[in-house]
Amino acid sequence: MANGFCIELLKAKTGDSFIVECGDEALFVDGGTRSTAKYLKRYLQESGSSKLKGVFVTHVDRDHIGGIAKLYSQFGNYVPKTAPVYMNHPQLISVCDNQNGLVTFEDGDNLKDLLLKNGYRLEEATTGKTINTDKIRVEVLSPDTVVASKLFKNWEKFDKDDGLVSSDFIEVDCLKEPLEPKNNLLSDIINASSISFIVKYEGKAALFLSDTIPEVITNNLNSKTKFDVVKVSHHGSKHNTSMELLKKIDCNNFIISTNGPRSYGHPNADTISRLILSCINHGYSECNLIFNYQKVRDRILIKNIPEGFHVNLIYSESITL
Repeated sequence: MANGFCIELLKAKTGDSFIVECGDEALFVDGGTRSTAKYLKRYLQESGSSKLKGVFVTHVDRDHIGGIAKLYSQFGNYVPKTAPVYMNHPQLISVCDNQNGLVTFEDGDNLKDLLLKNGYRLEEATTGKTINTDKIRVEVLSPDTVVASKLFKNWEKFDKDDGLVSSDFIEVDCLKEPLEPKNNLLSDIINASSISFIVKYEGKAALFLSDTIPEVITNNLNSKTKFDVVKVSHHGSKHNTSMELLKKIDCNNFIISTNGPRSYGHPNADTISRLILSCINHGYSECNLIFNYQKVRDRILIKNIPEGFHVNLIYSESITL
């Protein structure tokens, strides 16, 4: 990766995994599925473990936590103990009494136990927390402690299947304004409680939306905010990006991380349409949609693009801000 503010988009299958490099400092954001661990290990081998200043596990879906769990369980000797791991767990955040009992979320519990047993620092990350390294500033937008508490009261074993990767085309009509998604906080508590944050370095800002629902971020962004790039929530799901949220996000560069399984329907045409429409509404002349899988980018078909406006579908393994 080059010097400056760079984001490496790893092949995380259905999930997310990014290496955020800011000069001589770096952050890991999620670990994708277990197979992604080899990329994280390779980075530490080639770049030096001392560069790593923090690891974010935004939530415990297996397509986000899997590679991190494997990294620490099988390649832990490469990971510096000076780099905190930010992961929200019931033992780190005060949880209201649960009259229904508490069932452990196996992957999250196992990673927590492994980290503490081997002397790693495990820290919570909730709304309002600011994390500063020598070069990097991270501002946590979500979850707030109330949302986190709701998750932990329903902490349970959860699994996902990668599903079959789709080859269907995704048709986006720019003349058709999509309806707003309807979310229920309690029905989507796992995603609503995702850690979302802003990474700032040398005047640049990247917004990482993990898998959170749009209402959570809309409530925590006080006004329209300029970003150099946004990692779109939940792999471009239909339900996790709203026009109400995009009114507050002034940006025309969007990362969509997914290998495009048929069963999940990621990325969704309505979400892509909303991203394009938001760029138009904010006065941009183009919209850049960045994919970490070429086969997903090649499935996107866009029609009725307004005259003079451009939509750039980009496959890339890294971007430099």
